[in-house]
Amino acid sequence: MTPQARVATVLVAVAVFTGACSGGSDGSLSSGSLETSTAAEVTSTGDTETPQETTTVSGDTEDTSTTRARTTSTIITTTPTTQLDQPLLPEDCTGLDTPLLPVQLTYLAEDKLISLDLLGEATCLIDLAAMRRSEEIAAEDEQADDSEDVVPVADPGHVEIVEWGAQADRVMFSDGRVVVLGGKGRGPGEAGPNNLAFSWPTGFNMIWLEDGTVKKSTSDARQLREIGDLGRYDEVVYHPDGLHLFLVANDELTSTIELSDNEGEAPTVVVLADDARISGLTLGSTGRSMVFTATHESGAIHLHSLNLEEAVEEVPLGTGEIERHLGPSDEVFITTVFEASQPLDHVVFDASGEQVAFSEGTCETGSTIELIDLVAGGYPLPIDPDLSARPVGFLTETQLAILVYDEDCVGGDLYLADTITGATDLIRKDVDSAAIRRSEPAARFTLVNVFVTGFA
Repeated sequence: MTPQARVATVLVAVAVFTGACSGGSDGSLSSGSLETSTAAEVTSTGDTETPQETTTVSGDTEDTSTTRARTTSTIITTTPTTQLDQPLLPEDCTGLDTPLLPVQLTYLAEDKLISLDLLGEATCLIDLAAMRRSEEIAAEDEQADDSEDVVPVADPGHVEIVEWGAQADRVMFSDGRVVVLGGKGRGPGEAGPNNLAFSWPTGFNMIWLEDGTVKKSTSDARQLREIGDLGRYDEVVYHPDGLHLFLVANDELTSTIELSDNEGEAPTVVVLADDARISGLTLGSTGRSMVFTATHESGAIHLHSLNLEEAVEEVPLGTGEIERHLGPSDEVFITTVFEASQPLDHVVFDASGEQVAFSEGTCETGSTIELIDLVAGGYPLPIDPDLSARPVGFLTETQLAILVYDEDCVGGDLYLADTITGATDLIRKDVDSAAIRRSEPAARFTLVNVFVTGFA
């Protein structure tokens, strides 16, 4: 593993990577039985939003009362706990409930979506197998008078949780299914599998990529349309203000990150690389920071962070007013926070937007988890070297849910790791996937009224 490096690079013109990168490279849930735990204090505020097309977003004051200074060279060793058996999953499922906690760990096992409370008690929210049976029966009823054979509902194969909406009231699965609390969702197969994501902050809309084109519809499958430039994007990510999209485009000569409104209009380049391929774009829920990887022809892979708030320059006008600019005239700090020769993936931010965890390597070749503090510096969070794991998400500032892959790399064992002590608790073996259900506050930094000038 290449040692973690943090190299601050001042770049003019938002981010031109030529020469910017060197050529070289809080309490815990109980283990297994889920019968005892120490409750962790979590602070979060929720905001009620209207669909993002008409949302006016305002910033919040950041609560830094739980921020801790971190060392930059601590090595954490962990020994996963073992368990001979585990409790049966609940037989009955309640349907999506109004979350009583600001953050919950959820997982998918045996076709059931399970949530855990502070005491580690499991509740079944959704039975996907029962949903599929109901859909098949409905299809048979519709074709009862038809002489043709009934086409059964297709087996979706391995299904994972993609994400929860920012208001924790809806969940999306990898087969395109959306389930909404108290509302209509959508069935599987109605949205492509690539880059599926809810809009922010409401989840009223969803986006995905199909053959390089961004598609968008309401989360209940209405108002389907293609947005932005057709056929040229590799990734699309909502900014948490809900009013903007970041899009990654790669061609033979350059790799770019572009910023547009939430309908893909007027995309403008804000990051440009002519010696690397950009991928893995991820934004923290505060709206302040983004991270992305740059893969160079030499094989070196760099993880970069960009503080958007620092990148925006206030320009005084002759009228006494001030304009906020993001563009080539600005000095933007892009920091190289990690260097590797293996793929970097599964990046997750904590709620503060100051910590990121990610995997280095792949399930097949071995994948270790690294944790970086973007403010105080980073340190490795190694899991047993015989295991291959990826981060799921932060439950609290110091608790990271991780998934240790099974032999087939299609699921695994779910653990909760303490990032201070290195202790790990086994939550459940043999889960298909896991995700953090969190009620997110409004973005603390927005791009509203920011003028993006782009490259000349």
